[in-house]
Amino acid sequence: MTTTPEVHQGHTEKTTAELVRDLTEQVSHLARTEVTLALREVKGKAKHAGLGAAIAGAGGLFAFFGGAVLVARAQLKKSAPMPSPAVESAKEDIHAVKEARKR
Repeated sequence: MTTTPEVHQGHTEKTTAELVRDLTEQVSHLARTEVTLALREVKGKAKHAGLGAAIAGAGGLFAFFGGAVLVARAQLKKSAPMPSPAVESAKEDIHAVKEARKR
């Protein structure tokens, strides 16, 4: 059994050329819309990636200076800031001044 398509009164069917033109316009519009959405998505991800990179860079800088402080502290512990003969001499001078004040 074959059926024939119903044609409504006042309704005209589009020609093949018109259908191709409509299809071309719609595909073009869809492509532009998809590109716009893709750009928005990439920009959003780039902002997040930039923020993450900045935080990682700040953390690296903080770690570098923290390591430098630890190295400096270790070096200061190794060397006495004042030689012991100078400390002994200063103690003797203080003792001499105290004795002189008592007289």
